[in-house]
Amino acid sequence: MSFNIVSAKISGIPNALGWTQVHEFKPEEEEKLLKRGHLFAVFSTKKKEEGLDSVTAGRELLSRLHEEYFGNLEMRAFIALKNAVSKVSDEFSKTWGDVEISTVVVLEDVVYSAAVGGGKVVIYRDGAVATILESTGSETIIASGYPKEGDYIILGSKLFFENIPFGTLKASLEGPDLSSSIESLAPQVSASTGSGNMGAVVIGFGKKIIIEKVVERVIKPNIPKRINFAFAKNIFAFLTKILPERKIYVREKNLDDQAGVGKKTTFYVGIGLLILLFVSIGFGIKQNLTKRYKSTYQEELTLAKNNLNEAETIFSTDPKRARELFLDSKSKVDNLLSKKIEDKELTSLDVRLKEKEAEILGIYKEEPSLYLDLSLLSSGFSGDKLILSGGNVFVFDKNGKKIVKIAIDTKKTQIVAGPEQVEGATDIFAYQDSVYGVFSDGIYSLGTAKKKVIEKTWDGDILPYAYTGNTYILDKAANIIWRYQGTADGFGVKQNWIAPKITPDFRNAKQIVIDGTIWILSDPFNIFRFSQGSPQAFKPQGVYPGIVNITAIHSNEENKYIYLLDKEEGRVVVLEKNGNYKAQYQSDQFKMGVGIIVSEKTSKMVILTKEKLIQVDLKHL
Repeated sequence: MSFNIVSAKISGIPNALGWTQVHEFKPEEEEKLLKRGHLFAVFSTKKKEEGLDSVTAGRELLSRLHEEYFGNLEMRAFIALKNAVSKVSDEFSKTWGDVEISTVVVLEDVVYSAAVGGGKVVIYRDGAVATILESTGSETIIASGYPKEGDYIILGSKLFFENIPFGTLKASLEGPDLSSSIESLAPQVSASTGSGNMGAVVIGFGKKIIIEKVVERVIKPNIPKRINFAFAKNIFAFLTKILPERKIYVREKNLDDQAGVGKKTTFYVGIGLLILLFVSIGFGIKQNLTKRYKSTYQEELTLAKNNLNEAETIFSTDPKRARELFLDSKSKVDNLLSKKIEDKELTSLDVRLKEKEAEILGIYKEEPSLYLDLSLLSSGFSGDKLILSGGNVFVFDKNGKKIVKIAIDTKKTQIVAGPEQVEGATDIFAYQDSVYGVFSDGIYSLGTAKKKVIEKTWDGDILPYAYTGNTYILDKAANIIWRYQGTADGFGVKQNWIAPKITPDFRNAKQIVIDGTIWILSDPFNIFRFSQGSPQAFKPQGVYPGIVNITAIHSNEENKYIYLLDKEEGRVVVLEKNGNYKAQYQSDQFKMGVGIIVSEKTSKMVILTKEKLIQVDLKHL
């Protein structure tokens, strides 16, 4: 099944400023048509040499494009198109200067497009015109998609689109037919001083049609290569019941007996041919039913397969688009499987999706291992907060009034503060080997001795964090971040870290981390990023499924990524620090998580689940 495709071309007359040629090619060889599809192209260049024959030059360029695109049929069409356009552009730009190339390939129900040097491809759909791709330099850009009935795809030179506004193009395409639409644009093309560099092809997608081959033949019994003997046996038993019984007499052998043998042979041959005819009819009915059954889902299965192929192809250059295609393919396959469809191709595609899930979606489904059982350190120990600082892990048991320190590389543990120091503490933070507690009258250093280091000057709840020897306190009631500079004796006078005229809303903040910039996790789910006292734009992009809530975040100056513990979904989402999705780790054990730390240096991620610390080896680095 494919679209009924129509096309129309327009190009200016070559002049001193340059020339443009338009081209359409549909291979007659069945293999090339199946693997390479229907090609459309627009070439444009400025006249760099006196006497340059545009027709001859165009043929030369076109010949090279054909050689590169249709030469190696083993390569996927999408990659072959990009490579062909890139190579031809590089070759001819060396001698001609700037060369514009715009190409579109219609292969089954998919459209591939590639452009370089200023070439552009746009689409007219549902009364609106939009750009598919627009090249700006020597780099070839590519795109793919699925057309709909009534679409028009327009590929053309840079100067064509500069002189024909989208409004004009849209109005012309709303004409009675494609030929009339192109004719309405001809005066504007010829009137332009740069008409030599103006050219375009318009491709129209009509109703889908089914192409069937009709073969004339003499009707005769269809004897299959493999005969279902059980079926034939049943037919034979049925025939012996309805045929009249033949009595057998013993008598002397004569000529009449020989004639009887001939009749008997003819009779059984006839029965054999009749059985074969019934078997053939049975096979024919079964094949027809199978074909009709497969037609109910074949189109969706083909789209799913094409999407996965393209996702694998472009992942290294466009991971975001690759993930979109992969998810669309997965959705289609899951839908077909939910309908209990049995098809070897569908089963194979499902296996491929599962094999490629980690690579393309960055989803890792490996169960965590035990890092440390906290209950073995102290009876009834239950962690509420997890901190990583200076190669040490600190765990705070608020109810048990204990703070445990663990060396991340050796797992050596010690209780650095017990009930006599921790009693009344509402929160803790750490810097290198030092740990601090938040109390009702201020902040104290804990460990060998309990000593007040910062007097309380705030009302309500605060969120503390230590970074480069300084203490930062997020004052939720005042909507301020206070900075206390570290000194030899403790900390200096507080300073408002928020820039003038900035009025943030910290009322729902629940965690603060610092890696050079300040990250604030807030309810309902939001992440605020501040740099030099001012907010910076940040929004997670490309996460599947979308993020609804986050329990904890982790980042530091040594890590390249930021990590989000999504307790409800049982996963840890990994983002680049500009918000782009990188990967995610999934496990039901994460649903018990209350805190997270990550050391990319040791490729370890540690999750606190009250009584235990569990770890996962990082695989996305």
